[in-house]
Amino acid sequence: MWRSATAIAVAALLLSAAPAAAEQPVGPYAPWDGTNPFNCQVQDVGTGTDFQDPGADPFCVEFDKTQQNVTDFGIFDFLSKEPARTAAAVNKCFYFQTDHWTGSIVQGEQPELWHWDGQYFFDKAIGAGGVNITNFRIGGQPASFPPGSIPPQFQPYFDQGGGGAYVVTGMPADPMCAARVATPEGQAQVYAHSTSAGGPFSGGGEELGALAGKKAKHRKHCRHHRKRCRKHR
Repeated sequence: MWRSATAIAVAALLLSAAPAAAEQPVGPYAPWDGTNPFNCQVQDVGTGTDFQDPGADPFCVEFDKTQQNVTDFGIFDFLSKEPARTAAAVNKCFYFQTDHWTGSIVQGEQPELWHWDGQYFFDKAIGAGGVNITNFRIGGQPASFPPGSIPPQFQPYFDQGGGGAYVVTGMPADPMCAARVATPEGQAQVYAHSTSAGGPFSGGGEELGALAGKKAKHRKHCRHHRKRCRKHR
């Protein structure tokens, strides 16, 4: 549910929230280049679901979804494995995924029906999620916008190969996940210490962890001062 909710939320952002985000880059919406925000080992399982460490959290994975062919029924094999992939992710607090999609009639032969490379993440500590798509092709042709066709306020969200965005506080946070990053030690275990320019948390993963820590402290304060918190909601 979190993976699909993330994709839907960020797709909506790319269409409706980009102007506000471009004007206010420190707000809840921002461009994202697909950089992994978590401190984790990416588990590359190819076309399967044999995770080396299924209990990891942050849970970071890479899938090969390039065999969505018709003649060898690859598209059906792909669809049959999606429920297991979703089930492996849904209960995690921190999730990052890279995948590669290709559809064809005959595997490895033209025409290529579709292709893209994607990165996705969610962070239940503060209700954050992101989607980034690159190398997007339909019918073998780049599905990019002609030069000059993207309004300036949208340009930070797109490049010639795709685009991406992330949203913070766009989904309900999980208090149990927030508790894991409520301290500097917890943040160091969960978040990457640096990210490339254009990725989420430009100050490093600790920026997101610090926000989660503040939320956790606020909830603890509210448990002792419920009337005051209700008054200022």
